[in-house]
Parts: sequence; C-alpha cells; structure tokens
Amino acid sequence: MLFIPMKLVALALDPGFLLVFIGVAGMLIPWRRRRILTAISVYGFAAIAILPFGQWMLLPLEHRFAIPSPPPEQVAGVIVLGGAEELDFSDAYGVPSFNATMETVTTMITLARRYPGAKLAFTGGSGNIAGKKLSEADIVAHLFRDVGFDQPVIYEDRSRDTYENAVLLKRLVQPAPGSTWLLVTAANHMPRSIGCFRQAGWRVLAWPTAFKAVDDWSYQFGHLGMAGRFGDLETALHEWQGLVVYWLLGRTNALFPGP
Repeated sequence: MLFIPMKLVALALDPGFLLVFIGVAGMLIPWRRRRILTAISVYGFAAIAILPFGQWMLLPLEHRFAIPSPPPEQVAGVIVLGGAEELDFSDAYGVPSFNATMETVTTMITLARRYPGAKLAFTGGSGNIAGKKLSEADIVAHLFRDVGFDQPVIYEDRSRDTYENAVLLKRLVQPAPGSTWLLVTAANHMPRSIGCFRQAGWRVLAWPTAFKAVDDWSYQFGHLGMAGRFGDLETALHEWQGLVVYWLLGRTNALFPGP
C-alpha cells in the first residue's frame, strides 16, 4: 500500500527535480515577481555545484556505525542487503550490472572466507514501481555463478524496501535467539537498516561498507562536478527522509538508530 506513494514522494523531494520545477515555474507563471523563482533555481544549482552539501550530510550517517573492532571470532551468519544491483541494465543485457555500492556484494565473499561456518543470506526483490522480471537476488545469484562462488546462500527475493528486507528475511531464516548475525549494507544506509531489523525483533551487528564521504575538506572541495555533488546530495536526502518516514510509520525503533 505504501510502496508507490513513498516512491513518488521521494521523487518529488529530489533536489534536482525541485530546482528544475521551480525554474520552469519561474518562466511560465504570469507573476510579476517570477524572477525570484528563476533566481532560486539558478543559485540553487550553483550552490550545490560548489558546496559539498551531500558530503556534509552523508558523514553523520556513515559515522554512526563502525566495523566491529576487533571483529567477532564467530558468527551465525552474514546478511547482505540489496541495493547495489541495476535491474534495468541486467534485464536488458542479460549480464549482472551493479552501481557504485557493489562493495556490499563483494563483502559477502570476504566474510564467507573469514567465517567459513556462517550461513549466508541475501535479501532483495525489486524496488521498481513498474516491476521487473528480475530481482536483486537473481542478479547476485547470477554473479556468484559467474565468478565460481559456490557456497550456499539463502536468497529472499520478494522484499521491495528495507523494512521488508528485515521482516521477510527473518521469517525465512528464523535465526536462533541470541545468535550473532552480521548486517552488510552501504554505510549511509546502515542506521535505517539497523532500525528496521531491531523493530523486526532481530538484533544484528553492523558491518558497514561502500563508504562515500570523507571527513577532509581537501577531498570535499577538491572533487568538483555537478553530477557528483547532486549524487551525494540525493543519496543523503534519501536516507534522512527515509529515517523520518520510517520512524513515523513505526518501521524503525528510533529516529536515528545508533550502536
């Protein structure tokens, strides 16, 4: 019920979409002060292109949870959340395609070698509004076959968002009470993910990866470019909005889940 409305709200709050909408409105609305809207659009684009707002907003998300140090000696299992998989490209070309958070998938292979006795679980269906034949789980399974990774993996392929990841995978795995499971996902997505798993009654241990922010001004201001700036900002806004919405809906146990 909430899946499509939440996707539409996220699109409407996209910074690029908003600035373009404001700029077009400034050109079309028959209002004597319409130049104000045009100025907001132009200066908004300029500010985002120059200032690393996205990096500043990503840092608290990515620093909320750290990789355990020292790591646990033994774990019952490793969970990897979907999100790195490109459904449209994979479906169109018949080969597994991934985005810039593919470290989440490769981390499963690394942890499988570190913990040879641990169960491996991947959760991810399709987050596309129109729906696709392929799921994120299908793409990961295809990749593992291609690279010769033959360890057994529990695949959950019906979830469409992070809350369903937690609920449906727990129902499928039925973890033993008190067992230690590692949760692998992008560092900026970890607070919301941990909150969802806790709300589902599954206490997991965070193992963040796919970091995108650096607490260094030379990096933040030295990597200019509209695409990168907007990409960081869109990712950060998506997570902060998700934290608020999930908390209001009772999908997370706290507004900003922490260790």
